[in-house]
Amino acid sequence: MNYKLQELMSFLSINQSLTLTSILSVTDATAWEQTKHIIISTTPFLTLEMAINRISNNRKRNSIPEPHHIYEAIKYASLKRKQYVKCLDKPFEEKNNAA
Repeated sequence: MNYKLQELMSFLSINQSLTLTSILSVTDATAWEQTKHIIISTTPFLTLEMAINRISNNRKRNSIPEPHHIYEAIKYASLKRKQYVKCLDKPFEEKNNAA
């Protein structure tokens, strides 16, 4: 696994990371069924399937995603999580500046 992907998956459990890594090399219906419901972001809530559907407009709902879509979905979830956390920090900063 390359460093960038490892960094993006660092917030997942070891089991989830291993499962996602395996689907990157073996993309079959069984593997997809086992991984599509993995929660790849809790804030905001995103499963792997939800993230893939958001980044790939042309993918058929019942089709197995290609490895690059999985990678992009993990990247998307990481970005959304960072944006969410940044938004949480703003009201706190504004309160401190007003005092």
